[in-house]
Amino acid sequence: NFPGVTVDVLEARAEHRGRALRVVDLPGLYALASATGDDEEAVARRFLESLAAEGNAVIVQVMDANVPALGLRLTRELCALSMPLVVAATQRDLLEAQGRSLDVDALERALGAPVRLVSARDPADRDGILDAALGALAAPPRAALDAFDPDALGRRVLSEREATAAQRRARTLTPRLDRVLLHPVAGPAAFVALMAGLFSAVFLVADPATAVVERAIGALGGLVGPRLGDGLLRSFVVDGLLGGAGTVLAFFPQIVVLTVAMELLDASGYLARGVFLVDRALRAAGLGGRSFVPLLTGHACAVPAIAATRIVRDPRERLATILVIPLTTCAARIPTYGLLLTAFFASRGALFRALVFVGLYAAGVLSAMLASAVLRRTAVRGRSLPLVLEMPAYHRPSARLVGRTAWRAGVRFLKDVGTTILAASAVLWVLLNIPMPAGLDRAGDTSAM
Repeated sequence: NFPGVTVDVLEARAEHRGRALRVVDLPGLYALASATGDDEEAVARRFLESLAAEGNAVIVQVMDANVPALGLRLTRELCALSMPLVVAATQRDLLEAQGRSLDVDALERALGAPVRLVSARDPADRDGILDAALGALAAPPRAALDAFDPDALGRRVLSEREATAAQRRARTLTPRLDRVLLHPVAGPAAFVALMAGLFSAVFLVADPATAVVERAIGALGGLVGPRLGDGLLRSFVVDGLLGGAGTVLAFFPQIVVLTVAMELLDASGYLARGVFLVDRALRAAGLGGRSFVPLLTGHACAVPAIAATRIVRDPRERLATILVIPLTTCAARIPTYGLLLTAFFASRGALFRALVFVGLYAAGVLSAMLASAVLRRTAVRGRSLPLVLEMPAYHRPSARLVGRTAWRAGVRFLKDVGTTILAASAVLWVLLNIPMPAGLDRAGDTSAM
């Protein structure tokens, strides 16, 4: 993951060896010293410092086994917290596929902390991590760690083995793909084609699901309505509550499909490349590569897009991104665009109307960029932070992890956004219907309207 992808503090409960454990996943960070302000890295730092003061906690640092030197910089700072530490060197499967090995014993001796070489795809590694965590908690305090050079130690514990032909191909896969996907000409072209295919897939998959949901809500209203009579109660339930629920559920398939698509890009390693490719273009509008994901999400729904701006580290850039997201064309505007095209261009050909539709999308993007450029030079002006990200190796996404992420995003949308929309729909119905408009009797006669 490029820095900033993990922006939530996720918490779960686990049972292991007869003990109840509280497991907290913190936002990722590369260094404690640079984590200042109110961003997610600072949240992680303050949380760790509070745990150090309370005690009875273990830090499990997840480190990429393919580039240990990158994680060892943070390890050196974590050792200074005087807390039990376990290092989980992950992506064991990728390491072995490339014909490399990590000297776990040498790394343990250098750090004075248990090290486990694991793969997130292997459920059996879970018990090994929890065993190491409980062992570190019960062990006596670690001795003071001698200063070490992360780069030198990383080179010493990572070694190359005699690789097979398949392992050599795996080792060169990422550089070979990057020669095309990060090419100054071919890279942006491939990126635009991929994004066009992604959005086409979102609407091709989500639109039929949305139509089914809308028909189901309509059928439920037709079933419930007659049982409630023709008064205000029927209108409140059918138009207020079921109408609001229909609005929420109509967006639900798009949120899930877009989350799956973005997670596939992230898990495959391409999302970091996309951020890198659009960074220079977004800099002209006063934004950066990190704003790409929220702006992309805004074409499906502005609510999760605004929530996604948490990955933008610069507070001024984050505010500018939030302010311009509503200018992008979200899915809710598609029926309006269709109505306008039918009303004003019904006599024109399908190709012309398609071009106008694409132009409306492009106008939304252009207006967002222009507004951002103005904002970054006036109300939220200031120097932007440089883009710093890690280019992960390409690998096959895990269907289980992608599915769990999509499920979590869907539940959050229904709980956080759906309840708000449903409540707003009910309040809006009350404001529009009570007191009843003149000419509308309480028996539900609408002939005067």
